Amino acid sequence: MEGNYEDQYRYNHPDGTQRWIAFSQSSVRDKAGDCWIVTSVCTDITPRKRAEEAVRQSEAKYRALYESIGVAIIIGNQTNIFTCNKAAEKLFGYSLYEMMGKHASELSPPIQANGEDSFPLANQHIAITFYKGNHQFEWIHRRADGTDFPVEIWLTAVEVGSEKLVQAIIYDLSERKEAEKTLKIAKDAAESANRAKSAFLANMSHELRTPLNAIIGFAQLMDRDIALTPQQREFLAIINRSGEHLLNLINDVLEMSKIEAGRIILNPAPFNLHYLLQTLREMFQIRTKAKKLSLEFDIAPNLPQYIITDEGKLRQVLINLLGNAVKFTQTGGIILRAKSYSTPHSLNFEIEDTGRGIAPFEIDNLFQPFVQANSGIQAREGTGLGLTISRQFVQLMGGDINLTSTPGKGSIFRFNIQITLANPVETAAKVTNKTRIIGLAQDQPEYRILIVDDRQENRDLIAQLLNIVGFQTRTAPDGEIAIAIWQEWHPHLIWMDMRMPIIDGYEATKYIKAKSGERLENSEIHPRHKTVIIALSASAFDEQQTNILAAGCDDFVRKPFQEQVIFEKMAEHLGVKYIHATQPDDTETGQNPQSKIPNLTSADLTVMPTEWIEELHQAATEVDADKITQLIEQIPKTHHTLVTGLTQLLQKFCFDEILELLAPIFPPSPAD
Repeated sequence: MEGNYEDQYRYNHPDGTQRWIAFSQSSVRDKAGDCWIVTSVCTDITPRKRAEEAVRQSEAKYRALYESIGVAIIIGNQTNIFTCNKAAEKLFGYSLYEMMGKHASELSPPIQANGEDSFPLANQHIAITFYKGNHQFEWIHRRADGTDFPVEIWLTAVEVGSEKLVQAIIYDLSERKEAEKTLKIAKDAAESANRAKSAFLANMSHELRTPLNAIIGFAQLMDRDIALTPQQREFLAIINRSGEHLLNLINDVLEMSKIEAGRIILNPAPFNLHYLLQTLREMFQIRTKAKKLSLEFDIAPNLPQYIITDEGKLRQVLINLLGNAVKFTQTGGIILRAKSYSTPHSLNFEIEDTGRGIAPFEIDNLFQPFVQANSGIQAREGTGLGLTISRQFVQLMGGDINLTSTPGKGSIFRFNIQITLANPVETAAKVTNKTRIIGLAQDQPEYRILIVDDRQENRDLIAQLLNIVGFQTRTAPDGEIAIAIWQEWHPHLIWMDMRMPIIDGYEATKYIKAKSGERLENSEIHPRHKTVIIALSASAFDEQQTNILAAGCDDFVRKPFQEQVIFEKMAEHLGVKYIHATQPDDTETGQNPQSKIPNLTSADLTVMPTEWIEELHQAATEVDADKITQLIEQIPKTHHTLVTGLTQLLQKFCFDEILELLAPIFPPSPAD
């Protein structure tokens, strides 16, 4: 039969290998048609077969790898999907054959999350990929069951011969987006809690500081009465001392809350560093003398006198560290060392004591909130916040604080801060005259001062203080009345409370400043002076000052304030000149001649029974004045020094000093 036949055969070669031959055969009749002519050809195709097998194995290997990848992969061009892996089938819910031939937009909702149509937007992303070579973006896909899900797509341009393809690697973002959503909810909740906490702190600060402002302020005002008896002056000193003590306790708690809320900022200003150290030395001299301790301030010769940093925060750090040193030292003394380094400008402080010391295992946690060393727990004093606040303040001033201590021998706290040197002439000119202001200098204009505050006691306090000196004053309980008085009376300066009903201090200030600008610009109206507005605020937050100044206030004073600050601000903004008393005002320097601590020692207390001493310790710890009065009445009349000394300490509310007297003899409880 005439025809062709082809086939391939595998055979075993004599050399032991397997080979392939291609066999072809054709048959035709001869011309006479009497017989068939058969032609057979055998060709060795072993190399070709081996190459084909290698390609097949390579394809199988890469296909297995392609299918084993857990990330969805799709390959296609601008119009169709050619293939995909198992992960893509699982992700979309379609089989390979269902996906082949589809356009990418057919696996997506008609409209994307950004509001654009899926079809032209998909083509745009593919076009960018062909142009750049690769492209990454987020997308919304739709599964076979109709549910949408977010993805991240990485496109890569691939050339196969003359055809351009696109490989898409698709990452399911559902879990990540859900986590982001949960995180956002948690973040919103945390921010809401912080706002609530800030509002609480603002209210607490206002409610606590406002009555303290009246207490401390009226005590200062009464102290101006020349007819006061020595005993009355002593009572006023007690009120001042107790008010300042309460304010310090409030500040500690508020400062810790501000630190936790991230609401603490630095307020650098020029000041006299030597004067600050002098006042601290005078402050602690009384306490160390009462405990028969030595107190030494070792000031390096190169220590700059006028510097720029946050004076209030530096003072609080030094008071915290010196206070701890005095509290936990029973014999020996305390040394404060201060020195300076010029490059860069920094100050280094050391406070060394010969007290109880701190065990090494306690040091690591000592700067944590509410943590006290064993010695602090036994003393049953303090809140455990002082060192935490001190470290935060020091770090805010560009330094750090550390401690070395030996139990039974004492401790050394060291810290450094970064400073800027202040102009000596300018800063010295701002140093407050510490004599009491008793009147206005001659040839001064009649200054009109408006006091705006919703609390009458606060208005009366400032008004009486200024009236005594010689200012003309008017008062207003809210911003609406303040604006009316300003329009009619044109005060030189307004003391403006910021939290008030009807119209608060912020709105009143904005209105007055805006209208003042219009008056000065209008040539038809007689030019009037620009009214100075100084804010009075009981806010706990330092950054509140920024908001106050942004409202248009010219300056800021925090309640409760010292009368000297009020006069200084008026001199700064109005150029007021004063008449000063001839003698220094002891209340400004912290030196009250009636505030001497009685010369008691721990030995004076040992004449009383142990039970009595324990009750006194408990009463002093609880600040129970009535109980201490009862205990004093139990002291035999023969111990006159003890009776007098404790009575004077009680009258001055010196509970800390009573505890210090008890510390060496009061036996710690088993729980300690």
